[in-house]
Amino acid sequence: ARTAGMSFNRIIDRELDAKNSRTKNRPLQKGEITLSAAKALAAFSMGLLLLAAWQLNLLCLMLFPFAFLVLALYSYMKRFSWTTHFVLGLVLACAPIGGWAAIQGKLTLLPVLLGGAVLFWVAGFDVIYACQDLEFDRKEGIHSLPAEIGLERALFFSSLFHLFSLWFLSAVGFFMAKDNNFDLKPGQRINLAASLEKNYFRNNPELRLRIVDVKSKHSAENGKKRPK
Repeated sequence: ARTAGMSFNRIIDRELDAKNSRTKNRPLQKGEITLSAAKALAAFSMGLLLLAAWQLNLLCLMLFPFAFLVLALYSYMKRFSWTTHFVLGLVLACAPIGGWAAIQGKLTLLPVLLGGAVLFWVAGFDVIYACQDLEFDRKEGIHSLPAEIGLERALFFSSLFHLFSLWFLSAVGFFMAKDNNFDLKPGQRINLAASLEKNYFRNNPELRLRIVDVKSKHSAENGKKRPK
């Protein structure tokens, strides 16, 4: 599913990626991978996903069209709405939900809550990631949250999304406590949730340096535009 999703993204965004200084050296843009090869990889990956779903159980097979739709929707969504960050979050949220469906053959509240944690976690770091392309997105009409509301506000919402993610993780811990199949003690559940939040993408040192660089460039540009 991930290979298919990444292939879809590279294929659909190939013209935008060629214009962006950050992405113009990707293999598809440099001609290291042909467009037909990328399409073949996407088709093969989706076929493999369908085969796996068919072999697992009926629920997984029934969920396959939804997975395909979400994977294909992400790359187009940013051309219309800043909610693209949530669509990407939904793509990755399908992983724990799909894993649960594969093993259990049914869905309960617990995997949905875990999926919610992943959704907001991914949405939060995708907003941070989009800060790198703020000016490019505005120029090309891409509806990222930083391009829509500015850098500082976007980073505030990124932190808020991560708080929502932590809330979902706490809810997962609460329901695990009620299930005898999980023997984690209350303190262990809290430590697990806290460690997951601490190691989120927003605390990545390299990403923090990128944010500082984006802020510096943004401030410099605003300084040039101010009348003396």
